[in-house]
Amino acid sequence: MTDELLWVALALALGERRATFRNLVAAFDDIGSIFNASWRDLCQVRGVTRELASAIRRAPESAELQKEREIIARLGLKIVPLNSPDYPENLRHIPD
Repeated sequence: MTDELLWVALALALGERRATFRNLVAAFDDIGSIFNASWRDLCQVRGVTRELASAIRRAPESAELQKEREIIARLGLKIVPLNSPDYPENLRHIPD
């Protein structure tokens, strides 16, 4: 699975938890590390509950991600993750 799809999977698992999203990004070296982290390591991140850690670990295999993957392919969309040099600078600084 591409890093771009892992970013989508993380966004789907977290929903509106933007602060938790940023906490995870700060706690791990890269998106793959988040999904390779143990349940226990995920729970050490501020905002990550047991239930959320389980949802994160399941996210790459979810039916919801598969639907998103199909939409992305059908529409020819490009995913621009937060850590991409193409991510708009003004969006990086929007408060949660």
